[in-house]
Amino acid sequence: MRSRFSAVLLIASLTLYGASAVFAQTVSPDKATDDGIGPSQIVFTSIALQGFSAPGLLADGEYLNLGIGIDPFQTEFASPALGLHWLFPFNPLDIEDSRIGLSLDLTIGRFLGHPLGRLFVRKTSLSPMLSLAGYASLGTAASPLLMLSCQPLRFFSGDGYYSAAAIDIAFDSSLQYRGWGIRLFDFTHFIH
Repeated sequence: MRSRFSAVLLIASLTLYGASAVFAQTVSPDKATDDGIGPSQIVFTSIALQGFSAPGLLADGEYLNLGIGIDPFQTEFASPALGLHWLFPFNPLDIEDSRIGLSLDLTIGRFLGHPLGRLFVRKTSLSPMLSLAGYASLGTAASPLLMLSCQPLRFFSGDGYYSAAAIDIAFDSSLQYRGWGIRLFDFTHFIH
């Protein structure tokens, strides 16, 4: 079961990587949303610092989550995206306990008149996001996991999204609740 899941995840990851390269070459770089507060590109990279309380599913420690993905359908109301991620503990560093995963992300609206707008020098839009991701282990026999994430404090400014204090809920492969996590920050930058 694990080897099938890992093989499907690997094939999907390679497909995503190829599709992102094709989209990056075929989409006009001046593509932008009508309101000017959304991204003008569709291929992105991301980095997040996470911590979890999911005993038996994820080892204690601090995790980095590196990603690449596509955000092909950008609208003011909802924007789905697909991402390929590498989640690994870096403190203490343990590459063998790393996981690779796919995420389906949904940005829910872009709000210019948000109450935190005065904290920023540049014009920003509040762009909350929900995400569902599946991860498989790369180096160990750890069970696959699913992660449901909510990023209510996510802002778009210029070329990327900036998020803080996001909540992650972890499930095992049988959809049993296994723990929770916090993303201290999550930076997503669109590639030009």
